[in-house]
Amino acid sequence: MPHIARGCVRVEVACPSCTTGITRLPRGAELGVPQLITATVFEHEAKSEGGGATTQAHAQGDERVRAWTEQTWRAMRAEMARGYAEGKRS
Repeated sequence: MPHIARGCVRVEVACPSCTTGITRLPRGAELGVPQLITATVFEHEAKSEGGGATTQAHAQGDERVRAWTEQTWRAMRAEMARGYAEGKRS
């Protein structure tokens, strides 16, 4: 995307229901392309109504970032469930 800025990168993930894209400008803390792919896939999964398969897209991303994100999300959901259960018992 040199027409926007030198070093600019855009990643898109598409399925029949929508297309999700993230553009990285070459300023400040830069994500590598694999990290950018992983972030885009997670964002796409969050907004896609079609539940399209993202396995191939994830395979091009950063496995460490994906594993950390999934582990953190599971821990957050478990904590929210505990809080909900404790609220119901009170």
